[in-house]
Amino acid sequence: MAETENLLLPLETLDFVVVVFQTLFLAACAGVATENKNISPQIATMAFHFIKNIITLIMQLKKMLLVVVLTILAGVIVFFIIRPKPKKVEMSPVLSPSPTPISVTLATWNDEAGFSFLYPEGITIDKHAEDTVNYANLTFTDKDQGSIDIVMSDNDNTLDKWTNAIDTVLGEKDGKKNMTDTGMTIGVVDNDVLVTLTRTTKLSPLLEAAWQNITDSWKFVYPTPKAAQKTQTTTIEVDGGEVLEEE
Repeated sequence: MAETENLLLPLETLDFVVVVFQTLFLAACAGVATENKNISPQIATMAFHFIKNIITLIMQLKKMLLVVVLTILAGVIVFFIIRPKPKKVEMSPVLSPSPTPISVTLATWNDEAGFSFLYPEGITIDKHAEDTVNYANLTFTDKDQGSIDIVMSDNDNTLDKWTNAIDTVLGEKDGKKNMTDTGMTIGVVDNDVLVTLTRTTKLSPLLEAAWQNITDSWKFVYPTPKAAQKTQTTTIEVDGGEVLEEE
């Protein structure tokens, strides 16, 4: 509507100019005819006809201009009404491929050190028979794609140094979980014995399943082995001889 009013404004101004021009011209002609007796009625009539033709022409031009303006305005309105609306392109969400689930057969590991858990068959297990210090020392591997280590020891049987670790639970016992760039370690103290489960960051699908099953099914089997008792040897004399005795 604002555009239409702006277009019609010059037309109203043109009407005003025509009326003013007609009035002034007729007044001037009348005055001249009155003062100058030499002007013939024929000349006056021709002048009036000339003015009339000019006014008619201006009015026709006005109508033509109005028709052109209305035609252009109608064309603009029709263009905006019937023009095709842009279609919305719906982007399908890009779904990251989910890992393919693997079918595994679970076996139960019962350790003499006092714990048990479930693990997938087919994993290579190193019991570290050469280790005579720790109660248990197991390493799980699969095609050189990461490893899982389980150690049960009384060499450092506290979690006091795990200051940056977060709380966790293993085998219904409170423990700590320490995250690093190379992997993760879970630590639990049970009956003065420290149990640690350590994994590397990247694991094969089979080892990933093993880690999940081990941590979910872990159980402490009592009695849990206690710290080894150290013996002390002393020397005493009996009847002039030396005898070794353990206390």
